[in-house]
Amino acid sequence: MSALEIGIGKSVLQFFATLAGKHIEKAREYKEQDIRACENYLEAARIAITGLEEEYDQILVQAKNCDLEQPDQIRELKTRIDAYLTVDILRPKLKDAVVGLALCRERLRANAEGFLLWFWPPLKEKRQEAIAKFDKLLQDLEEYLSKLDDEGLKYLKAGTGVGVMTLLEIQNYLDFRPQGNIDPYGLARRVSEFQRDPSKGHLMDYIGRIRETIHALRNAFR
Repeated sequence: MSALEIGIGKSVLQFFATLAGKHIEKAREYKEQDIRACENYLEAARIAITGLEEEYDQILVQAKNCDLEQPDQIRELKTRIDAYLTVDILRPKLKDAVVGLALCRERLRANAEGFLLWFWPPLKEKRQEAIAKFDKLLQDLEEYLSKLDDEGLKYLKAGTGVGVMTLLEIQNYLDFRPQGNIDPYGLARRVSEFQRDPSKGHLMDYIGRIRETIHALRNAFR
């Protein structure tokens, strides 16, 4: 097995983990009430979610186009799935970002409540709206992280990540498919069904909302 085959999944995950880690480190340079800390924690969360979802999507594409008569392609796909499920380097980054955001929320809320009466009404309302948007987004990010944790516990021996059960089904298909006269499009048809999962559309929603929240906080607290 080549180094490329061994490292393809890990390298994608590591790329996003490194980017997220840089934003977390940057956020920690500021105090929690500093809007720049919030911005960097939010960016870290966005990058971590993007990485988790992007690698999952790329695995599905690779599985859909895998030639089941080529052992090298099967081995490479299985290696990438295994790397995704067992190399848990992005979920901890998301957790660090969510914990940091929770601290930021409390400090921003205290800051806003402590000085709110001194501000003219439009600015007071803008801050209240920004904090409300921040609260809802953080709640959803916490739920996203909780789902990853639940999946990881439910399929503890398999690993963790987005679409654990789907990836396990692909692994099982590759491990236990009938030998000899097999359906060359059997795996592709299954993967097509996985790709039609409506829950996959939530990724762009998260990305858009994170960017909107950064903009709202920046306008309200700077």
